[in-house]
This record gives sequence, structure tokens and C-alpha cells, in this order.
Amino acid sequence: MGLHMVIHKMPPKDVKELYSKMGIIQFTCYSDPGLFEAHLRTNRQKVIFELKQISSDKNILDLLQKAPSGIGVLPNHPDFYSEAEFFKYKKSESDAFIYSNGPDKIDNKGNLLYDSSNGTGSSGDLIHKIK
Repeated sequence: MGLHMVIHKMPPKDVKELYSKMGIIQFTCYSDPGLFEAHLRTNRQKVIFELKQISSDKNILDLLQKAPSGIGVLPNHPDFYSEAEFFKYKKSESDAFIYSNGPDKIDNKGNLLYDSSNGTGSSGDLIHKIK
């Protein structure tokens, strides 16, 4: 119970690193492997919620309307799944969306949608369509 509270009050960039620092990596691997998966799912939901909030920001909508087709960066919106990058947008003639690198931390340029039914650590970007 105490471990859950520490994780939720102080979400780490990499929960394995936190567990390792706390000296309890064996605990998570053998006693409660579902705890690690639950934490990954919680982080994913937080990022999806943030993408939805950003998509309703008038400044972001103005930026996307004026932006040329292609991929760009959303300033002041750091991507949880990338230490040095921000959320990105991808715009074409017909639509636009914002995206995060996703749990695999690889930028798939918005071409591969993350699907947790393939496993929590599967490949793909977290994508939120704008128009």
C-alpha cells in the first residue's frame, strides 16, 4: 500500500529506475508484476488527457491553422515519453493531429498508432485528432 502512494505522488519518468534506486526491483518482478503494468497504463492515460486538453487551447488551434503541412513541435508542452522533446503535430490538407512518442519512446512520426491490446509496452504514438 505504501509503495502505491509513493508512485502516485511522485510519478517517475522511468518507474524501473525508481524501483532500482529503492532496491525493490525483485519485489516488482516476482511479487507484483501487475504493479508495473498498472503504472504504465496510468501514465498513458495522463498523456492522453493532456493531449485532449492541449487540443482545446485556442493558441494551439491558431498555431495549427497557420502551420504548413508536415510535422512540427508544440512549444511549452513537453512530451512525458521523451526527455528532450515536446508534443508534436502532424498536419495535412485534410486533417491535423497532435501526438506523443508513446510508451516505447520512439517517434513514429504519427504513422503508427499505439495499441495497448498488443501489450502495454507495444510500439506506436499516442495520437489525438484535431479536425
